[in-house]
Amino acid sequence: MEKIDPQVAAKVWQRVRGNEKPAEQIGIQTMVAWEKETEAILQWLLRRLPDKSYALQQLIADTRRHIACLQGIRQLNGEKIGAYSAGKSLSGEPVTLLRRCYSLCLQVGARYAARAEDEQYGGVFGDMARTKRRHCAMLLEILGGGVK
Repeated sequence: MEKIDPQVAAKVWQRVRGNEKPAEQIGIQTMVAWEKETEAILQWLLRRLPDKSYALQQLIADTRRHIACLQGIRQLNGEKIGAYSAGKSLSGEPVTLLRRCYSLCLQVGARYAARAEDEQYGGVFGDMARTKRRHCAMLLEILGGGVK
C-alpha cells in the first residue's frame, strides 16, 4: 500500500477548501466576536419575537457562557481581556437575522468541533460544539414556527 505524504495531503485539502483559513488559525478573539454578534442578534430577536422568548433566553444564556469560557481560555493563556458589550444595534426582518444567527452558529460550532481534540481545552470546545448544534436546531424550530 502506498503511503500518503502529509504535506501533500494538506496542500490538497487547502485547495479543496479554497481560501478558508484552517480552524487552528481562527483565534479565540474571533470566536468571541462571532459569539458577541450572535448575542446581539438574539437580544434584538427577543424584543421583536416575544412569543419565542423562552427559547431565545436559553440561546442568549448559552451564548454568554460561551463568551465567558472563551475569555477564560484567553486569560489562562496570558491574554488581557476586558468587559464586552452585546454589540451595535440591529435592524431588519426577523427571518434575515435568524438566518444570520444560524450561519454564525454553524461557523463557530465548526471551529469549536475542530478544537475538540485540543489537549488543554478540548472538552470545553467539544461541549460548546454540541451546544451550537442544539442552537442550530432551536433556530430552525423558531424559523419553522412561522416567523415572518
